[in-house]
Amino acid sequence: METRRIPDSPPGIDVKSAIERIGGGVENYLRVLGKFAQNHADSIAGIRYALAKNDALSAQRLAHALAGVSGNLGADKLCGAARGLEIALRGDDREERERRLADTEERLAEALASIAALVPAAKNAGGKRGGNGPADLKKAAALARELQAAVDECDTGSKDLLAALKDEIGNGPFRAEVEAVERRIDKYDFDGAGAAVRKLAEALAAAE
Repeated sequence: METRRIPDSPPGIDVKSAIERIGGGVENYLRVLGKFAQNHADSIAGIRYALAKNDALSAQRLAHALAGVSGNLGADKLCGAARGLEIALRGDDREERERRLADTEERLAEALASIAALVPAAKNAGGKRGGNGPADLKKAAALARELQAAVDECDTGSKDLLAALKDEIGNGPFRAEVEAVERRIDKYDFDGAGAAVRKLAEALAAAE
């Protein structure tokens, strides 16, 4: 017997139809919602990052995955927006692509907010950050520029900036790049770290 009652239709999610579709009851559904928040909170950042690298195929795959999973979870508006984005990513209309990106980002934020209300553990989805959504790329880019300046001056205090950048990025698409910078700083390879953080700063700026 289920011991929890949750709203049938919080903003952006049709809970009742999703539970019927997935099966397993309320608790199972809530676990799936939590995993969705952990795995897809940074989807838009990932798509923008792929586009910044001119990797349209990866961007399309991310949009396709977001559409499929969100549809199964009852986030129908997000599913529709992500499918529209996937189609737009196959074309050459930049304005349409940006419009679809913005729409999908808005729908994802709405779904994540509802999930955070239903699943308290999902509030910190997307990494160690305290917020409810993906990394703030503008803030991350600013931190990367500060880190770049510190590294260029061989400043050992750059580790504090690196820690702040890691916390902002969380487990998002730029995590590997941040860790590459960290490895070089740990070895006091400031030349190598400078080149790596410069590349990261440019990628973050392009993905804003």
